[in-house]
Amino acid sequence: MTVLSSLARLYQRLRAAGDVPPFGYTRERISWSLRIDEHGMPVQLIDRRRVIEDGKVPVLEDVPAGERTADIKPKLFWDRGTYVFGSAGTSAVKNGEDQNNSTKLRSRTEAEHQAFVDFHRNVLKGASDPALIAFRRFVDSWSPEMFARMGFDESALTSNIVFEVDFGEGPQFIHDRPEARAIVESRSSGPLGTCFVTGETTPIERLHPRIKGVLGTKGFGASLVSFAEPVSESFGFRQSENAPISSSAAFTSAAALNSLLSRESQNRLLLGPCSVVFWADTDCPMEADVIEPMVRKGLKGSKEYTSSQAVDDDVAQMWERMGSLTTQCRDVVVCILVLSANAGRLSVQYWYKAKISEFLVALESLRADLALDQAHWLKGPAARPLLFASAARTNGRVRSDAIGPALVTALLQGVLNRRAVPRSFVARTLASIRVDGEISDQRAAVCKAYVNRESSSHPLPKKLSDEIEDVSYNLGRLFAVLESVQLVNNSRLGNSFVGQGFARAAGSPAATFPRLITVARAKLDTFDDARDKARFSWVETELKNVMERLPSDLPAHLALEDQARFVVGYFQQRWTKRDRIEGAASIEA
Repeated sequence: MTVLSSLARLYQRLRAAGDVPPFGYTRERISWSLRIDEHGMPVQLIDRRRVIEDGKVPVLEDVPAGERTADIKPKLFWDRGTYVFGSAGTSAVKNGEDQNNSTKLRSRTEAEHQAFVDFHRNVLKGASDPALIAFRRFVDSWSPEMFARMGFDESALTSNIVFEVDFGEGPQFIHDRPEARAIVESRSSGPLGTCFVTGETTPIERLHPRIKGVLGTKGFGASLVSFAEPVSESFGFRQSENAPISSSAAFTSAAALNSLLSRESQNRLLLGPCSVVFWADTDCPMEADVIEPMVRKGLKGSKEYTSSQAVDDDVAQMWERMGSLTTQCRDVVVCILVLSANAGRLSVQYWYKAKISEFLVALESLRADLALDQAHWLKGPAARPLLFASAARTNGRVRSDAIGPALVTALLQGVLNRRAVPRSFVARTLASIRVDGEISDQRAAVCKAYVNRESSSHPLPKKLSDEIEDVSYNLGRLFAVLESVQLVNNSRLGNSFVGQGFARAAGSPAATFPRLITVARAKLDTFDDARDKARFSWVETELKNVMERLPSDLPAHLALEDQARFVVGYFQQRWTKRDRIEGAASIEA
């Protein structure tokens, strides 16, 4: 099943629940409605905004669909205030250096209003509905100077406005009148062709609806399907006629995707520069209500956990909930779509579909590979926290450009398809350790998962093991012991020792460790009081324990997998020692 066909199927479920607009309409943020009488004269400008704690916000209304670009292009039966009223308000009455800008603003506003008038005069020729006749009279009689005379709120000029009438049967939006809906549907017809999504012979859409809400796109959205270059056209077909998709399929798929990307949606999240949406490919709302939160938890993580056991308990509850589902529900397909902005268009970075049972197996496999007894996941082992753990931090924050779309795609492919953790992802994680000096539980877990999926014959355990003879792993342990000596009475070293020392120790251990050991022993010789002697005894014991597992000739360099083993060894030694030796907590910085 393709992306568009799955979205078109989703539309039917959302439409039944009233979550998406009908064919030919779009769900927009509306702030005002202008009530007119049968003569087209304004009666009242009604504030439709919803009151919240911090002020007022627009309400969502289904209005006729229309594209908004940088060019002047009016909407059908509704629009922004400058189009409707033709006034720029007091913002256009300025002097001095802003005069040129004010002149341009007035000129633009006049052009927008004239386009609105000409467009509706043409559309409403032959209209017989009293409401449409009244609207045509408004278009013909309105003058921009009337806006100030009627005392309308100037905030309406930058807001979306709809029209309504009340002919004794209660208020009704003009765009909801039967004749208005017929006009909307008639404007959606195009040349006949075979739709690639449905296989039916039906009117073909030439320009697909724009998609809004993807990170990096402008407010009027971007195209998911487009043919903007002549080289993409053939046999006289124009633009999207070269890959024919019916007007209905184009609309329903775009409406479903825009719904998923809306601010109110619980089925979207950001992964670096990418916008991710997900849904359950089912007609049953109850199945979707159970499955989609599971997908969100697997991608974003859940509430903040206080321990690894809490994570295990939450995962167990999820599996228990899954076990209570019917066999049919376990076979429901989960869809995940990863999008990014690309020069005014949208790029599909990744498309995933699998049964929910397969998705959960992939998550369980990831959890097992990431498992570390010392790790305390704040949001659980999920794609998003792993992604951000791989990026270097500046002042505790990840830079917005630190994660690229390729890294997002590589991670999701490795996680959801149960492949090896991408080499590029681990390389980025190791590079970040060198930059900010932080070997966190997430970063150590990434390294462990990489090793265990790359080298299943020599996996790393969940907790510190004295049975592992691997040189790289034990070098990491040794580095943790040496660090503890440096941190005693000198906590200012902080992460700089890890960051700078890690780059040298993991890059060229043969040249680095002898010097680190010499410095550590010199430091130990300065311990003289009882507390220091206890530390001395602990460090000597640990040094002996670890160095017995190392050869006399240390490797000159460590490969990527060996550096990952180094990180895991360091992390487990660093955070297990307080459980191994009584009083070891006093060593902590």
